[in-house]
Amino acid sequence: MKNILILTQQLYPHFAGGSAKVAWQQALTLAEENNITIITPGTDQKTDNIKIIGYPINSRSHSINDLKSGYQAIKDELAKKNYDQVIIHHPYLGKAFLKCKNPTPYIYLFHASTALETKAQGLDLEHQAGLRSLLAKIIKPFFVSYTKHLENKLLIAAETIWVFSKFSKSLIQQHFPKVQSTKIQLINYQAPAQFQPGDKEKLRQDYQIKPNALIALTIRRLVPRMGIDWLIDNWRHVLNKYPNIKLYIIGTGYLEGEIRKKLVQKNLPNQIFLLGKLPEQKLIEYYQLADFFILPTKDYEGLGLVTLEALACGLPVIGTNIGATPEILNKVSKHLVMPTTDSVALLNAIDYVLVNRENLDLSSFKSTAK
Repeated sequence: MKNILILTQQLYPHFAGGSAKVAWQQALTLAEENNITIITPGTDQKTDNIKIIGYPINSRSHSINDLKSGYQAIKDELAKKNYDQVIIHHPYLGKAFLKCKNPTPYIYLFHASTALETKAQGLDLEHQAGLRSLLAKIIKPFFVSYTKHLENKLLIAAETIWVFSKFSKSLIQQHFPKVQSTKIQLINYQAPAQFQPGDKEKLRQDYQIKPNALIALTIRRLVPRMGIDWLIDNWRHVLNKYPNIKLYIIGTGYLEGEIRKKLVQKNLPNQIFLLGKLPEQKLIEYYQLADFFILPTKDYEGLGLVTLEALACGLPVIGTNIGATPEILNKVSKHLVMPTTDSVALLNAIDYVLVNRENLDLSSFKSTAK
């Protein structure tokens, strides 16, 4: 059995994001034949073949915390134990590892470019009131520049680079041209086994959903990149054609207050529901009871983990023509991909799903992961 060290800024279930779920699922899979240690923010834990070393969260900045507390945890662990392989999920933990000057070869799992996402979306602190927002706006260009430099360094030095989509590979080739393409490996990711079709009729009864209601579902962080704003702006057009439709939005983020105000302004609080953060079992039940899923992303979608989870639950998905989404949805039908973010494209995709949902072959997305 190999000793493998995984470095991740986020780990499920403490964090519910895509990279957090991927890191945990990866650990579970590798632990079947290897000894796994994970270093991540939080507290120490131990399961059969997985040891979690948590480091303290002493800063509101994930990056600063990784460089300080994360570095110390990595340094201490490498001094005690030899590893055969290191897997790095986030750039600033990668920098902390490089600072240790340890010769162990590492795999860099490129979820997306932190630099490019920050450039498009901004730092979270920019959206707070007062001095912090001003400071974040001043820092942003320096953070983006340095983070891109750091990502380039990590990608070049990696023994292997893992990506989940051709889109992610193209990002590396376009923005980090000095990285050898031969090191980039496209790996398959499937939703865990608990994501599977359920008893839709019973669930809708349990949730007191009317038999004739249409349920659209989306699961997104409430930040600009995720596209919830344009979806809400165009939802009245959907209601004009399908007055019995409801949209459930699962997720949290700093735009929640603005979104709630917009729902009131547009007289939509009884048609669009913000459900917040839900435990995984509830999340699965919403996948199982819905009629279709919408992925309204506006910028960067390295994989779209929720797309795979929805499809594994037998739920048709429509999504924007962004990032890796077309790679996934075109395997089912090109009509599931919205070419633009407007009411015409949205309605065309919804029309197609509601007419053809019984004939869409989602079997290739059936969950086989453990």
